[in-house]
Amino acid sequence: MSKVRIWGFQCSRCGHKWLPRDGVDQPQVCPSCKSPYWDRPRRADVKPEHSVTCNWQATELDGKTVEYEVVRNKKTKAGVGFFSASDLGEGRIQIMIRDPIDEDSEPLRLVQAEADCIKTHLGKYRFSCFSRA
Repeated sequence: MSKVRIWGFQCSRCGHKWLPRDGVDQPQVCPSCKSPYWDRPRRADVKPEHSVTCNWQATELDGKTVEYEVVRNKKTKAGVGFFSASDLGEGRIQIMIRDPIDEDSEPLRLVQAEADCIKTHLGKYRFSCFSRA
């Protein structure tokens, strides 16, 4: 038996998950809590160090593949994942890298120095992020 991945949506406000209707690219509101801000985390829920400014818009990064190597506290996290980017308003965004295999794992939230290292990649992946912090 083979596995199939079905892409859906998850509300950043209430956590509700749902599958899109045919022909709907981007939902207007969450079907559960009816929030029009379902795709944005609450500002109070985002730590200040994870609210970054970037040369990229959230829509340019969201869902794109990335090859990364991030050094934090003398520990290296490396691999391939995909961006999950949210617009926080006022020119600030939150950028996370999610594991494509284990989607229930905690995403890697980027800080400003790591967001500054995001570059386009001409190889197999669209973006790369190599920080040596």
